[in-house]
Amino acid sequence: MKNALEWTLTDQTKKIIIQPKKMSIFQQCTLIECIDEVTNTHYLLFFYKNNFLTARPKTAYEPTSFLAQIETKGIHINAPSPLFSLSVHPGLSLQIIPFNQLLGQIKRHYSLAETALIFSYFDSYIPHVKLDKILKDFFFSYRRNGQLTAAYRLAMSLLARGYEQDWLLQSMKQPDYAKATKQYQYAPAALLSSDPIYVEQICFNDQRPENHELLLTIYTNEANNIHALMLNIDKWTKNPTRETYVDFTHTLSSHLEEDDVLSCLLSLQETVPVTSGLHQDLYERLTKKLKYQQAIQILLTYSFPLSSEQQNQLPTVFESVTLAHFDVPIKDMIKRMFALLKDQPILLERLVRSALPALFQSYDLASIHAWLHEANSKEVHIPILNKLNEMVALLDEPDKQMELGHHYFELAQYEKAIDCFNWELELQPNQQEPLQWLAKSYQQLGKTEEAKTYQQILSHMQGSP
Repeated sequence: MKNALEWTLTDQTKKIIIQPKKMSIFQQCTLIECIDEVTNTHYLLFFYKNNFLTARPKTAYEPTSFLAQIETKGIHINAPSPLFSLSVHPGLSLQIIPFNQLLGQIKRHYSLAETALIFSYFDSYIPHVKLDKILKDFFFSYRRNGQLTAAYRLAMSLLARGYEQDWLLQSMKQPDYAKATKQYQYAPAALLSSDPIYVEQICFNDQRPENHELLLTIYTNEANNIHALMLNIDKWTKNPTRETYVDFTHTLSSHLEEDDVLSCLLSLQETVPVTSGLHQDLYERLTKKLKYQQAIQILLTYSFPLSSEQQNQLPTVFESVTLAHFDVPIKDMIKRMFALLKDQPILLERLVRSALPALFQSYDLASIHAWLHEANSKEVHIPILNKLNEMVALLDEPDKQMELGHHYFELAQYEKAIDCFNWELELQPNQQEPLQWLAKSYQQLGKTEEAKTYQQILSHMQGSP
């Protein structure tokens, strides 16, 4: 699927058209990697709970940085996917906001603890000393105001995020945090009402079944559909079974429109096995929408069973497509067609014949003959195989190249037919038939000058006493 989604990114007065490449979530953050295809520059869009913060050019990062954590511990999807347009509406204009201005905006909309957490995301962009000062100021402002629990909560969220600095670790060892420390010894569910941010971080880091359900509860309460969807997609693709597929698609349908559900499932086809049930369901959905080209692409790429109704529908589906347009290795395509159409020889005959021109572009007659017979494990009787048998038998018969040329001509392999007719002409220079067929072959190739030459030679020969 081609990714047609694009956004406009504003950097001061400069307008940049960007297209999404990858989306990642980690705890409360969503990160979308985009590309400016004009300059091949990659940008990262930062979101907190799906609220856009700012954008920055992609940069190198340290192994302990936030960017490293989101890459190694986050959940990822690649474009195209309907989730990208859910995150940022198509055509929306985004702005690169300077960090000083961004800090002021964040402080107006979020608590100090959330502001500290958000700013820790930018440790690959803000100098270490400057970022440390900002976070220390937030932490110690709580302490100065006697808000020890709030200070401890800020520290715990930074540590859960992975911001493990010495000053933070040492500060938390102070005896006056003993009461707050006991609170954080409870199970995550017990802390949900007092510190949902920390609970989300802990559950994201350790997605055992009970923590997974807690995460979904948090995302539902926040109407955070993107995180909920990516969490469910990640869970199912890690254990993609036919038994859980119905519940999985039901979850997608509860958040997405029907066409978006289809797009999402299409984006997963290369990541899960056919035993998951996804590919068979995709084929069913696509044929119902009369999207036969996409349906056959999946059918020829993946080996999955068809119902009796789907099997009976195959002639209608195949009549509506062009085999040359499929992105499937031709040998794999033929093998799959023989398996699918073993009970429909007329259709199989037509499809094999239509595939032969592409086969002859890459393989010689003997090779095509050998693996067509290998693909025909059910021994389906179709005329084209008999013809190929005859042609292979003629390959080593020098005095029968005229007959072989006729076969090639019938299969529209005019260049190969010309080779055969030329061979016959060398053996029988006074015969008119090779000249006739050479003129016809060149005419079929659109080489009118060559066709006229042989016609003239033929006319001269016919006019000679």
